[in-house]
This record gives sequence, structure tokens and C-alpha cells, in this order.
Amino acid sequence: MSKFNYLIFIGGSFLFFPYKTFGTPPQFPTSENFSFQGKPIEPACIDHFHGNATRFQPLDLKTDQCQKVHKPYNSQELKNGFIGYESLFEGSSGSYLYYQYLGKIHFENLKQPAYHLIFVKWSGGGSGQFTQIQVIEKNDNSLRLIETLDTGDRAMGGLSNVELKDGVLSYDKEVTPLGLLNISQKQPIEKTDLLDCMSCRLGYVHYKGGEVTDFKVDKEYRLEENPKNLQQTCYNKIFKTYITPQKASMSLQEIKEFGQKVKPRCLNP
Repeated sequence: MSKFNYLIFIGGSFLFFPYKTFGTPPQFPTSENFSFQGKPIEPACIDHFHGNATRFQPLDLKTDQCQKVHKPYNSQELKNGFIGYESLFEGSSGSYLYYQYLGKIHFENLKQPAYHLIFVKWSGGGSGQFTQIQVIEKNDNSLRLIETLDTGDRAMGGLSNVELKDGVLSYDKEVTPLGLLNISQKQPIEKTDLLDCMSCRLGYVHYKGGEVTDFKVDKEYRLEENPKNLQQTCYNKIFKTYITPQKASMSLQEIKEFGQKVKPRCLNP
């Protein structure tokens, strides 16, 4: 699945392991290490790394028109450490792309080069609101996508609170009821009656250093109470033994225990 052995696919997420970081990246607007001719890499150039297989092809910053795009950056996003703008595409008022420079990383199994890690939020103007963590190689005049470490769309794995600190990547990943169950499974479960949709956010799973640490329920979560959906009804009963008005989280061990109960009782009765 990946051309490098530092990536592992677990429970719907790309996880990666030891690397070194260099310095502390500035929040506004990006790092001098991630610029071209004294200017930040334009968000329009980052858009090159979405879509089909061509996203892995090198982007020549000298000849490509993306670095010549000059649009006003969103001032509120700049305050949050992101550089980008709306109306990314002509005629598409709902499109946008923002990226946050996280830092420079060097994976242990590769002597050279060091790569750049960025967090991207984007939409092509449709209903999707995508988030991604990307590994980018930058040479003097070019950019190249090495790998997308993790990606999601709102409740279907959307990413937030992404941080690279002291050599450790951490972030939150939105999960649906089915998404939470799959965290505990060696192989993802796909065909069930459990809720799994863009508006079915149950909460957030936290990743730190490539490992799941815990789950926190969303403050506004709502479990579907449909007596005709026997699988979800069974799931809800077990879920409520872990999440109560006094307890809003599960440890990794509890997530595993939860999955060990739900699968045989609710999906394979």
C-alpha cells in the first residue's frame, strides 16, 4: 500500500513511526523551508496533490502557473496558522484550500532527504470537506507528494487538532459508530446496519505517535433509536455501559473490550 516501510494501515488510518524533526515551524504564515523565491508555497500548488495518480508526479514551481496565483489569504485562517483562500476554482464559490505547515521530518530508515509535513483542509465545491496529513518532498524548484498519511471527510474520519511536537505527531479523527468499532478490529467491517454517514459523528479518536490513545464522545452525539435496526440497537446498549453522563471517554483498552462485545453479540448473533 505504501512505497516506504514506515507506513502501516490500521483500522482505517495510515500510521507512521520514528522520525526526527528539525526546529519549530512558525505559525504565520509558513516556514522559510517551505517557500519558493522568498514567497510561501501557494495553496493552488498544494491542490496538485489531490485527485488521481498524477498527484504523485513532481510539480515544477518555475513553470507551473499555480505559484503565480495571487489571491487574498483568509485572515481568520491565518490567525489559526493556515494559509489559503476560498474560491479555489473559477466558477466554484464553495471551493477552498488551506494548509498548515507542521514541520520538517526525517524518517529513520531513510538517510536522505528530510520531508515536510503539512495539514490540509480543502473542498472542490461539492459536499465534501476533506482533511489530510501529507508528506511533501521539496527541492529547489519542485514539490512532490510522497504520501498521504491520513485523510477523512467530516464524520467519516475528518482530522483536527493536528500537531507535530517534540518529534511526535498527534491528532483527532472523527468516527461514526461503525468507525469506532473498526478501531478495535484487525480487518475493517464494511457491511453492517450500523450508522456510518457524514452526519453520524459519534466522537473523536485521538492518535499520538502512531497509536490510538483514547476515544472522546462528541458533546452533541445522538445514537439512532430505531427498533427495526437490531444491530444498532444492540450496539447502543453496549455503548451506554461505557459512555454515561458521568463518563465521556474510553481508553484504548476499553475500545478493544467494546469491540470484542459488539461484534459477536450484535453483528453475529
